[in-house]
Amino acid sequence: MVKTRSLVLLKVRRTLSRYRMIEAGDGVLVGVSGGPDSVSLLHLLWSLKEELGFSLAAAHLNHRLRGKESDGDEDFVRQMASKLGVRLITESVEVGTVAERESLNLEEAARKERYSFLLKTAKSLSLSKIAVGHTRSDQAETFLLRLLRGSGMRGLASIYPVKDSIFIRPLIETSREEIIAYLEENNLGYRVDSSNYDLSFKRNYIRGVLLPLLENSASKNIEEILSRTAEVLREEDDFLNSRTTHLFGKLARIEDGAVIFNASQLREQHLALRRRLLREAISHLKSDTLSITFDHGKKALQLLNEEKRGKRISLPDKVIIERRGGELVIRRKEPPPVEEFFYEVSLPGEAYIREVNQKFKLTSLPLEEFRRRYHLQAGGCAFLDRAKLSQPLIVRNRRSGDYFFPLGARGYTKLKNFFINKKIPREERDKLPLFISRGKICWVAGVQIGESFKVSDTTKEVVIIERG
Repeated sequence: MVKTRSLVLLKVRRTLSRYRMIEAGDGVLVGVSGGPDSVSLLHLLWSLKEELGFSLAAAHLNHRLRGKESDGDEDFVRQMASKLGVRLITESVEVGTVAERESLNLEEAARKERYSFLLKTAKSLSLSKIAVGHTRSDQAETFLLRLLRGSGMRGLASIYPVKDSIFIRPLIETSREEIIAYLEENNLGYRVDSSNYDLSFKRNYIRGVLLPLLENSASKNIEEILSRTAEVLREEDDFLNSRTTHLFGKLARIEDGAVIFNASQLREQHLALRRRLLREAISHLKSDTLSITFDHGKKALQLLNEEKRGKRISLPDKVIIERRGGELVIRRKEPPPVEEFFYEVSLPGEAYIREVNQKFKLTSLPLEEFRRRYHLQAGGCAFLDRAKLSQPLIVRNRRSGDYFFPLGARGYTKLKNFFINKKIPREERDKLPLFISRGKICWVAGVQIGESFKVSDTTKEVVIIERG
């Protein structure tokens, strides 16, 4: 394959520089499906890697959705990587099974698995950037897709050139038409996904029907216009994001896993900032706000004018927003309470905690043998001085008024405060078994042992408690 100095190469180099996507010394992983966008992306970065001083590897995930066609994509990518001398990592996943198991549509499941695979692969190869093949055409399609769904500024900002400082999109200023011309110029083949012609997928309908209609009836440059609009919205969204982050730090109080605002202080903010602050609070509780609609936000804002204590609304993904006097509280829905449990266990022995489906095994060893076989920092286990324990040990969940003297602490603290400091989610606290000797907590299972029961140089025999 011959390097080229085409206009596309110059455009991609300019995009890389404009958004500082790649620095000298970076390692870049390219996600390659075999389609025209990812094939051109791999070839373009291969053409620039020596000039810009970065290393290159490729990754391909076989989604197992199209039988022999999917296998053909993988074979094609293997051959291309081999010709370029680029290391290739491949993996297969039954996306259909994932979609069914996690109640996702095929597009969502494929995207989730693909990005998880790319992140895992980049980490395993110690690569600092992941390049994906989104183009200016994808940008325009995404803008229309989100506009038709009723997105706000953040959604309409569409596809960011750089995301999370690791995902980069070098083709984001290049059209699909230019990509095809580049492939022809360099005699590069590519694979065509037959599902791209299925107009029951909204993106395919926008690409195959709506955008051509707008080009013919509104403007031949509609793709560029939409992409430019998304760029302006991204810049304004970045400004509002910084303002929101600043205000969130001043106005929000994080307490016991909930986000709490003073209602009157929140009311003083501009409506646009109120909406963003509420979304910021929700994203603090869960990874994204994709399931939160305009109507959800409208109902949440109405609570600011609701004086009745206890008034609440339920949002998707078990998020609750409620009014508590002068405060607006955003929290996750509490799970059903865990039944109280109480067990006795002697040494050596086993304990099965039916209420939380956990099993523990208790054994003991002389100190010297213990030191040969275990490490004091081993996770998930407790190592205790047998002489400091009474038998039988009590295993139960927390009770009101429990105190704990954690390893390394200066003294006793309320168990509730210990959980808060350790950032144990409220819904998990009643599930944690507590091992108790002579009324004192000697181990909060899987979290911390008690200072009074630690192994020392004077210990003669060590009790080991492990999950069964």
